[in-house]
Amino acid sequence: MQAQSKLKQSIAVKNIPKVFLHPATVKHLKKGHFWVTKDSFTAKFPDAPVLAGYDKQTQSFAGYFLADKKHPDVKARLILNEIQKPDAQFSFLTLLEERLVAACLKRKELLESRARENVLLVNGESDYLPGLLILLLKDQILIQCYAYFWQDLAYDLAPLILKIISQHLPHQKIEHIWLQQREHERKANLICLTDPNLKEKKIILKEYDIDYLLQLNQHYDLGIYSDMAALRPKMLPYMKDAQRILNLYSYTGAISLFALKNSSARVYSVDLSPKYLAWLDENIQLNQEKYPHFQSAHESICSSSKESLKKFSQELKSPEEAFQLIVCDPPSSSSDGEKRTNALQDYAELLPLMNQILQPAGHLILFLNTHGVSSLKFQEKILGIIQEHSLTLKLVKVLKLDEDYIPSKGFYEGDYLKGIVLKKERPK
Repeated sequence: MQAQSKLKQSIAVKNIPKVFLHPATVKHLKKGHFWVTKDSFTAKFPDAPVLAGYDKQTQSFAGYFLADKKHPDVKARLILNEIQKPDAQFSFLTLLEERLVAACLKRKELLESRARENVLLVNGESDYLPGLLILLLKDQILIQCYAYFWQDLAYDLAPLILKIISQHLPHQKIEHIWLQQREHERKANLICLTDPNLKEKKIILKEYDIDYLLQLNQHYDLGIYSDMAALRPKMLPYMKDAQRILNLYSYTGAISLFALKNSSARVYSVDLSPKYLAWLDENIQLNQEKYPHFQSAHESICSSSKESLKKFSQELKSPEEAFQLIVCDPPSSSSDGEKRTNALQDYAELLPLMNQILQPAGHLILFLNTHGVSSLKFQEKILGIIQEHSLTLKLVKVLKLDEDYIPSKGFYEGDYLKGIVLKKERPK
């Protein structure tokens, strides 16, 4: 591993530049937020790794912040608030290690359960390490940086992570550590910190006794969304007695395979991407020996979700051919090459179509993946569509991130994934 240390053991408080914060920023910080976003105040921030923020109006201390001049929107992130303020100096390395250890220990029981090999060890703001996510993927560690601050410290983070895992999670073996700067361009941009010559890697990891293929550095995303892992078992009550299940925006098929394992249903996976459906088929083949019925009980459909729903509706010949469960987990925005769509807006068209092919007493599980819309607003939007179209759908459950992805109170950006379960009422 290259030695490119940029961390200082301690930072004297007297040497940390003092900056003033916008009154709106101070207000959000007091509510539990972590970010200082771009404004007229941040334009005056000096080029320093740590800043001491003060309320412009009251001159009172607001906290210490990790600066991020390169980020287009978030210019600093809270690392120590006014209650935690040290008197003379603080050791950033000590603080970092303490919080990494605390985060890993919070997941120790989950790791020891061996239910899944994809576990989030560090969840950014909710573990008081803003902008930093650390994923365990079987025997690989993936450091995901949403703040450029952490990318600059990657070669310090890697040995520290290995040390912490060795001390506190001794049964967990690590082969390589990877770095990914999360960017809007969504390019495959992983760097292997432990072996600079390793450009990509395929791994097979297990989640709830199902094998999945992950491809590191072939695509921006890896092949499975680990934040959904804790929510998959919550779908079990709606899967177990279903005979026909439809999975819209199926990606590489994690929900489809979970349904195939835990029900006797015929499962249909719909996605517009032939690449992802081919990947889904690879996942089915991986499990062929253990679950030979996966192949015969599954059908992939390369189509937009709207067109597939219309086709199912047209071909529906009897109530028995309707679905008992439909899962819809669209990307927050997507493009078919001709136009870009918004997931929340799309539900206005998709929900009535889903209702047409859903059996009475059947369930819809709908997700929205964006921090720009709260869980309550999502529910209100869906209930408004139900009312507008006089649909006989009833909200029965709300699904939220939990286990290893628990969001921090007051930091709404961390509460990005929300789901609801609707039940179609029987005609009276």
